[in-house]
Amino acid sequence: MSKSLKRLLKESIKGTHALDMRYMPIAMLIFFPIAILIQGETDFSHPDYKLRIISRALGWVALFAFYLGLSLWWSRSQKPALSLTSLLLLSGTGGVVELAVAVLTARYFGLRPEGSIFYYMVLGFFSKLMWLPINAFLVTSILSFRDQREDLLQRAETLRALSFKQNGLAQKIRKVVEDGVISELNWSRVTAQTRFQSSIQDKSALGIDPQLLKSYAGGELRSISHKLWSQARSQPVARVPSKKHSLEPIRELLRLGLRLPPIDVRVYCTIYASGAIPILAKDTQSPIEFLNFAFLLICFYFLMAAGEKLYERFPQFAPRIYPLRLVVAVYLPFFLLLLLNPGANFGTVPQPVSFQIASLLLVTVVVFILTISKAAVYSREQIILALNQATNSQKAQLNLAAIEIATVSRQWAQYIHGNLQSRLLAAAAVLEGSVEGIDIGTKEAAIAEATRIMSGDFEVAQSVSRSFMDEIIFKAQPWKDLIEIEIDCDFETNPDWLPIDQFGAVVEEAIANAFRHGHATKIAISIHLNDDGWLECNFTDNGIGGAGNQPAGLGSSIFDVIAKGNWSLKPGPDGIGTCLHMIIPALELLPARGGSSVG
Repeated sequence: MSKSLKRLLKESIKGTHALDMRYMPIAMLIFFPIAILIQGETDFSHPDYKLRIISRALGWVALFAFYLGLSLWWSRSQKPALSLTSLLLLSGTGGVVELAVAVLTARYFGLRPEGSIFYYMVLGFFSKLMWLPINAFLVTSILSFRDQREDLLQRAETLRALSFKQNGLAQKIRKVVEDGVISELNWSRVTAQTRFQSSIQDKSALGIDPQLLKSYAGGELRSISHKLWSQARSQPVARVPSKKHSLEPIRELLRLGLRLPPIDVRVYCTIYASGAIPILAKDTQSPIEFLNFAFLLICFYFLMAAGEKLYERFPQFAPRIYPLRLVVAVYLPFFLLLLLNPGANFGTVPQPVSFQIASLLLVTVVVFILTISKAAVYSREQIILALNQATNSQKAQLNLAAIEIATVSRQWAQYIHGNLQSRLLAAAAVLEGSVEGIDIGTKEAAIAEATRIMSGDFEVAQSVSRSFMDEIIFKAQPWKDLIEIEIDCDFETNPDWLPIDQFGAVVEEAIANAFRHGHATKIAISIHLNDDGWLECNFTDNGIGGAGNQPAGLGSSIFDVIAKGNWSLKPGPDGIGTCLHMIIPALELLPARGGSSVG
């Protein structure tokens, strides 16, 4: 047994759940009928049948009372640390109490059990030897996993996402999506290209047709950007853990246990020995046959060791190898012993159906308990790695691919809407003369910008990590020649809870709307933290105030993404212009309050 595993075992035994009995009643209700069948109590017509069942049941009640008393003592003693040895002794003592009560009750009813009471007490000690250690592992595993579940799942999700990017799949998907978008953009401007080029032949006369720019921006480009945005919103997102008190954590622990490395074989051998002893001693007046017991234990050890090598050699088949090796190692030694020694005292060949069913149920229940208990004896790093493997790889890859497609689609939708559409519509507004105070140099700049968009390559800006203020300035920079921009921000540190790139898209959209729809010459951007610690933003322009009459568009969706509906359009000061008011919650999202439409 490795030092790290020994340390984790000791931590589990000495932990705050070492003698927590919350799952013990359920376990005893499951194990009691199985034990009755294995012990051969199947003759319902026997006159003493009910008395034997009652005596055994009272023994189990005494066992539970003993364990419950230990738990109460332990809790009232401020949960002192226990060693594995002391827990084994306490667990075995419970078995002594159980069979002592069962035998004494049977004698009180006039029954005469075979063997002395001392023999049954020794049998009870070994048969219950591992109950409390396994209970400690089980409770520790379930409760600690529930407490850390959300964080563990998120870290495993992050690990999968990193692996997805590192192996190049994310980049390949991004290229496929971008190639498709660029191809569609190029196709969409083919018909507009010829008319646009002919309209700017005589640059000195500024003969460009603003209606051509408006038609292309508001038609083909708008259609493509909205399609990409809808595609991004329809894709799945990272998995959100279910409520921690549901059965899902148990299922996840089961999948996790099948992926975690095997526990030391000696632990399994101790459990096997405590189960094999009562079977070997069934219906016998003589002491346990030592040679039969030794044969079974040696066979079990080598079969489990061989299974562990397979487990390590083929980790991709771990969920199948783990239960299979336990079933084979439990059953095969008994059948080998029956072949070598048909007179073995634990039954005849073939075994009764009830015995086989009970044995199968016992193995299944023990495998289940051990599997969901394994998380208690492994480190956090090993659990995260196993969680990463436990999710169906193909399903996880498809989900990550869908998330990547959504991310790229959203970036391109914002680029087309906030950059291409807005710049073309701004150029059209300048050339139409609808914006006052625009000189000839600005008109030439507008033509150059329109020419770049209509003739150059479509290329979305690469994602760059910028500070909060740098992102605002970066998004405002392209508009400084068309509209006067004032920025008032009372803090410079980055809000950790705020997605900077999404807020940059809001700034870009607000400026574009003020110029395109409101025909404004000035916009004031005010950003502050309010008394609740939330981000409160006001984008106030001096335009004609027509933004609120625009049909719902991608701009509304951009605002909704970051503000969750906590935004509105209202008249500016003294009824001049428009004010976009937005509150971005910092700690928890408010219910959506709706928002005005903006294109």
